[in-house]
Amino acid sequence: MAANQLSQQPQWYNSVFTNCTTVVLKMIRTITGKRPLDWRILANGYLPAYAYEAGILDTRLPLAELREQGRITSRAQAHGLSQNYSQVIRQGVPMPEMR
Repeated sequence: MAANQLSQQPQWYNSVFTNCTTVVLKMIRTITGKRPLDWRILANGYLPAYAYEAGILDTRLPLAELREQGRITSRAQAHGLSQNYSQVIRQGVPMPEMR
């Protein structure tokens, strides 16, 4: 719905069922197929543990180490927005093995 239409007919935003975590679950399901709903989907901050236990993330490393290696802030700040930004920020980030 366009912004001008929202001003005429407001819609309620359901932050329990549509939030940063549930949107990621939808992407996970698109890639890996149906995944069961879990309380960690509704409680922000718990998605990494859910994804790790489901084998969606690389499980060759402990989750704490995987999280640390997945931090991209310093690389993003060092390189800024460039044509190869997406590749630069992923350097050194473990990827799950393709099944």
